[in-house]
Amino acid sequence: MLTRRTVIKAALTGSLVAALAGLAAIGNERVALGPTDGAGWRPIAWPFPRDGWPPGRAWRHRDGTEAMCVRSSASAAIAIPAWSPTRRSTA
Repeated sequence: MLTRRTVIKAALTGSLVAALAGLAAIGNERVALGPTDGAGWRPIAWPFPRDGWPPGRAWRHRDGTEAMCVRSSASAAIAIPAWSPTRRSTA
């Protein structure tokens, strides 16, 4: 027959293993998302051709429908309108 102390130790050990497995699952999901903030934006490569200005920074939303691209000129930051691979320009 198992003593009370043995049962308590086994229960605590099982709880600890379950908690660590849960944290590992959450960490694995975060790694699969890549670096992102709480709102779901993650950095991507600059999607425009190179020109005389340095490349900017770009982020894409987790659902893939929107992107935000920003780069700075000599004295001010320029916000480029949201770019989407599904949106086609009519101009």
